[in-house]
Amino acid sequence: MSEFLPKVLGLFPNTRGFGYALMESPSDLIAAKSTSLKSPSLEDCIQRIEDLFALLKPDIVVLRDPKARSYTGSSRITRIINRIVQLTKNRNAKVYFYSREQVRLVFAHHNALNKHEIACTIAENFKDIQAKVPEKRKLWMPEGYHMSTFDAIALVITYFHMMD
Repeated sequence: MSEFLPKVLGLFPNTRGFGYALMESPSDLIAAKSTSLKSPSLEDCIQRIEDLFALLKPDIVVLRDPKARSYTGSSRITRIINRIVQLTKNRNAKVYFYSREQVRLVFAHHNALNKHEIACTIAENFKDIQAKVPEKRKLWMPEGYHMSTFDAIALVITYFHMMD
């Protein structure tokens, strides 16, 4: 009899859209992508996430913690996170939140302390997304398009480490 592995979906909404990652273990990346929205409206974003839930059928959803001291997201992103929580509960899935500090703590064991170093560490373990690692960002540069994918993967890996 095989062991049930919950499907864990990490979602990382940002100003462009959102990144997501679906995993069953810290070493089993099923799907990961950054999605941009032509219309950045709240309803368009929620509709895309509802479609994603219907397709991927997650058992657990992992989000960044909008109540953490380090949270820097806009009020719009906070509203999106709150709506994702409602959607998740309506589907009888569990929701977990992790702060930036918690993610950094997990990746500190790999000497990865900033977002770029964390993305590089993740890419070392998942060869099929290595080409998506954004270049190291300078202060004046916008965040790379695919960084939200790595943020979502980092959230899911943090979930697995915290549950261990």
